[in-house]
Amino acid sequence: MKPCFLCKMPGQTTMTITRFKAAYVIPDQVHCAAIRYHSRRVTCLEFHPTNNNILLSGDKVRQLGVWDFAKVHEKTVYGNIHSCILNNMRFNPANDGTIYAASSDGTISCTDLETGMSSSLMNLNPDGWQGPSTWRMLYDMEINSEKGVVLVADNFGFLYLVDSRSNIQTGEPILIHKKGSKVVGLHCNPVQPDLLLSCGNDHFARLWDIR
Repeated sequence: MKPCFLCKMPGQTTMTITRFKAAYVIPDQVHCAAIRYHSRRVTCLEFHPTNNNILLSGDKVRQLGVWDFAKVHEKTVYGNIHSCILNNMRFNPANDGTIYAASSDGTISCTDLETGMSSSLMNLNPDGWQGPSTWRMLYDMEINSEKGVVLVADNFGFLYLVDSRSNIQTGEPILIHKKGSKVVGLHCNPVQPDLLLSCGNDHFARLWDIR
């Protein structure tokens, strides 16, 4: 007698074999979610560092959303922080009630999530639109909590540093990728934050010692 093609046991058939299905448990499963929160493309997401059910999201039309997925029908949207695409955001390590955001308008903002009040820490386009050849856009962002520095990179290959204690830009811009290429990724080593990894549209990933 041929063995069963499922269990490979002789004498068994697919009609007589007993099937068992193990229960699959998802830890911390979310039982509800917002179906449509933004009107345009969502560009970035960030979980709250100390409140697990709070999520922040940014979109193409500069909106910053704050929502609690335990109360899915409640939402807070701030639409006046930036003037165009919100590309990235990071929580302030010293104050989880504020968030830093980088935008294609060339600014870094620091926003109080409770009030929506925002301040601009850096503006790379103080004279407004002067054409695509000079317009600087900020993409990825990272924070070195040990040094209290916000790091952000633009579409021309430059890295900028902002002191998170004084909220003032420090030093001169540093060219970290091919001039004129977009820097799309920044990440500090979690064990040794002075090591910075970057990647860009010049097809390179680079490792830096920011000391």
